Amino acid sequence: FIERAIALAHEKPRRTHFKMAVECQTQPGRCIGYVAFDALDGIQPDIGYLVHPKWQGKGIATEAMRGLMVYLLAQRPDILDIGLTVHPDNIASRRVAEKLSFREVGHKSFETLRGVEPRIIYETHRRRVLSCN
Repeated sequence: FIERAIALAHEKPRRTHFKMAVECQTQPGRCIGYVAFDALDGIQPDIGYLVHPKWQGKGIATEAMRGLMVYLLAQRPDILDIGLTVHPDNIASRRVAEKLSFREVGHKSFETLRGVEPRIIYETHRRRVLSCN
C-alpha cells in the first residue's frame, strides 16, 4: 500500500484531493468523521464530509465544513466558488448546505458504489462564505 501511494505521488505530484479527520473535542484523539475537498486542479473544488452516526445532529458537520471552507479559501485566493453535492433524501445534509450559504443550482445523477444515484448540486461563493465568519 505505502509503495503504491509513493508511486502515485510521483505520478501526480500536485495533490488534488484531501481528507482531514474530525476529532472529538471531549475525547482527544478520537476520530468521529472527516471533511474533504477535491478537484483542486480546477477552479471550483467540491467539498464533502462524513460524521459517525453517534455524533450526527450536534452541529459538528456544519462547524467542520465551515472551518474547511475558510481554510481552503485562505490557502487558495484564486478560488471563487465551492461546490457540494447531496442526495435528495439526505435532509440533514441539505440543512448543512443551507447553513453554510450554499445555494441549489441543479440536479445530476452520479455513479456510486450502489449504482447510479441522484444528487442535488449546490454552490457557494467566496464572498458568502467569508461574510458568515
